[in-house]
Amino acid sequence: MKYLLMVAFFLIAPAAVASGTAPELPPVDWVTLLTVMFGEHGKTIALWVSMVLVIWSQVRQLIPPQWLAKLPTWLIDLLEFLAANKGKAGNEVWNDPKHFKQAKT
Repeated sequence: MKYLLMVAFFLIAPAAVASGTAPELPPVDWVTLLTVMFGEHGKTIALWVSMVLVIWSQVRQLIPPQWLAKLPTWLIDLLEFLAANKGKAGNEVWNDPKHFKQAKT
């Protein structure tokens, strides 16, 4: 039964999509949003923010986790997020500043 429903879906879905045209929506990204909010300065702001985040993500790997463990937990979370070092992309336990913070207490 599941196979029959799956075949029906794959046969009907393309026809349904092809029959109607989707309205054209302009793409909205954060550079466009900053340009709308701040005019021509928005592109400059986007450039600098992007450069700072790329530089931080590269410099973060050189900072020992023991140094970051001295910071408040919310600041550690923010800095790790900005360095794209959270979730499944996070460091191993021995490189995680929160691990050192918990080990001290």
